[in-house]
Amino acid sequence: MIDEVNIIVTWESKKDDELNQYRLRIYLLSWIKAIVVASDITHFPHRKIADITPQIIRMVGDYFDLCPRNIMLVEHYPSDNSQDKDIYLHILLKGDEIMRYEIEKDKLTRLIYYLI
Repeated sequence: MIDEVNIIVTWESKKDDELNQYRLRIYLLSWIKAIVVASDITHFPHRKIADITPQIIRMVGDYFDLCPRNIMLVEHYPSDNSQDKDIYLHILLKGDEIMRYEIEKDKLTRLIYYLI
């Protein structure tokens, strides 16, 4: 079972008065597990999905009735330069601490489509 949900979310940062947008691609791997890829689509250098990581996990968990520890969140930062690769960061939450580890796109694709 892989169900994919693709939505655009708009939010206002406390740091500025502009609206920010990010795209959520939610891959429901089972009734209790999901991989969420959040992509920044505002393309402003000072705005980052990282500012709202806990809120994204909470929103997805509440909406799909998933336990936060069963949600794998990946922050996706598209490259502005065609020669550079996009950056994917696997997010791990441990208490109040957020750790980020770079993950290759092909490994992420394998996690979503082949390791079920």
